Amino acid sequence: MSSPEAPTVSVPAPKPSMFWTVVWGYGMLLVFVVLVMLFIGRNAITFEDAEVVREGERIKIRDEVAAASRKAMAEGPSWISKDKGVVHLPIDQAMALTVDRLKIKKPRAGNPIEAPAAPAAPAAPATPAAPAAPAAPAA
Repeated sequence: MSSPEAPTVSVPAPKPSMFWTVVWGYGMLLVFVVLVMLFIGRNAITFEDAEVVREGERIKIRDEVAAASRKAMAEGPSWISKDKGVVHLPIDQAMALTVDRLKIKKPRAGNPIEAPAAPAAPAAPATPAAPAAPAAPAA
């Protein structure tokens, strides 16, 4: 009896090579790194140090305040508080007024040493208004 089926021989399938898997893996990793550098790393490349940025801002603010202060000083005297009698004077005018005021005063010692006070003279004993009667002799 002949069988209609032909005998089959099973041949093992060849093992796939790991070479192309590794090449494709490294290729995909390279594409990922390039994309990360393009989208995220762009800011990191042009990133300025935060301290440098803050220092620039502080210098700018300092210069603005100094310019406003110089402008206020150049304007001349102005009231700070009329109730308290506080006036803003440019330093040159304040020094001139101080020198004029000091020329008027007579110089004196800042902490004079005072001589000790002379002791007071003893007071005279009080005299009785009426002389006392002599005591009677005892007998």
